[in-house]
Amino acid sequence: MIAYLAFFPVDALFLSRFSVGNSSNPPLFAALLAAVHFLIFVSIVRLYSAVTDRDALFLSMLSFSGILAAAVLTVDTTFLILFSSSSCSVFHFRWNGIAPRSPRRRFACPSYAHGARSKIESRA
Repeated sequence: MIAYLAFFPVDALFLSRFSVGNSSNPPLFAALLAAVHFLIFVSIVRLYSAVTDRDALFLSMLSFSGILAAAVLTVDTTFLILFSSSSCSVFHFRWNGIAPRSPRRRFACPSYAHGARSKIESRA
């Protein structure tokens, strides 16, 4: 993770700059694109190292940050309509108890799949 922080300026100054060369503000869009690359990297690292429910919550916050970054990069009314309808439906499902709310729900991760016991299981 620290190695990617050292790579972040290279991404922002050189690699992402090639993708946004024709935009109205290339330095700003290049920094935003480099931040999205960092967000994807952190999400992948967290996905493969997730063990507890706290890690799952952090992954959901990272996913929401990715959706917000997509909203900034997308200038289209269709995205607004789809995002608001999906947000309302998720809120409705959670509010009415359609989605599972079990506090002892197991979070599927690669360490659990390989037979290692998670911290949640060891407490039970």
